[in-house]
Amino acid sequence: QFSDKENSLQSSLKAKEQQVKTLESRTQSAESRIRERDMQLSKLKEETTFQRHTISDLKNQLYQLQHEIEDAEYDKADGVDRWIVEKKDMERQMQQLRDQLS
Repeated sequence: QFSDKENSLQSSLKAKEQQVKTLESRTQSAESRIRERDMQLSKLKEETTFQRHTISDLKNQLYQLQHEIEDAEYDKADGVDRWIVEKKDMERQMQQLRDQLS
């Protein structure tokens, strides 16, 4: 009877040891998946940070280009205005010369 009890306990112990091994294996697998996901998350965070900086740089470039276009348009308008004034002045001078010749 003692031998039967011992055998029963031995079997139970072996079964428990097998369960522990199975759980340890599952734990290692889960930890491995968690580490892999953590690495992926870190990469995504780095990419997101890089993309945010890129977007910020592009916005700054766009802002600068918009100001350059505005400045060029103002310069163009100023040039046209000067030509109009110059043209009217030349027309006036030509009229004065015509009047003097008549």
